[in-house]
Amino acid sequence: MGKSRKIIFLDRDGVLTPSKEINGIPTPVFNYGDKLDSQIQKKILNIKSSTGAIFFMVTNQPDIARGKRKFADLERENIQVSNFYHLDGWEMCPHDRSDLCFCRKPKEGMAKKLMERFNIGEKNFSRFVIGDRKADVDFASRINATGLFIDHGYEENKNIYIKNKKFDSTLRALEYIDNF
Repeated sequence: MGKSRKIIFLDRDGVLTPSKEINGIPTPVFNYGDKLDSQIQKKILNIKSSTGAIFFMVTNQPDIARGKRKFADLERENIQVSNFYHLDGWEMCPHDRSDLCFCRKPKEGMAKKLMERFNIGEKNFSRFVIGDRKADVDFASRINATGLFIDHGYEENKNIYIKNKKFDSTLRALEYIDNF
C-alpha cells in the first residue's frame, strides 16, 4: 500500500521567520526584507519534489487588531515568506483572542479555508503541523494532524504538556516529515 500524500501546516513566527522572547512572550522580529533560511527552503523543495507534499502557512497576527501593525504590511511579509519557501498557500488571522473568531489558532478555520480553496478532500492525506506555541499544538489536535513542536524554550511553554514530537529547529521537524 502506497504512502498517502502529505499536507504540512507551518506557523510563521518562530518557525519560518525569526522571533525572540520578550518579557516571557514569544514576539515576532521578522520584517519585510529580512533574510529567510535557505536550508529550510531547500528541505521544503526537496519534500515537495519527492512526495508531492502540500505546504501551507497559518499565522495568527493579533498586532493588526491591536493597532500595532497594518494588515497590508503583514500581507506583504506573508507573500515574501510564501514565495521564498515555495509554499502552496497561506492564511492569516488578524484578530485578537477577545474577538472569538473562527480563524484564530487553535481553531481550525485557517486550515478549513485552505483545504476548501485548494479543493483538498479529507482522505488520503497525512497531516502535520509545525509550530512553536501551545496554540499550534492544540491546532494540530483539532485538525487531526501530527503536531511537531519546535521547542525554543519559551517561558510560556515551560509548564505545558507536549505529547507531540519535539524538535530544536524547523529543519529537524522537516527532516522527520521527509523520513515519515
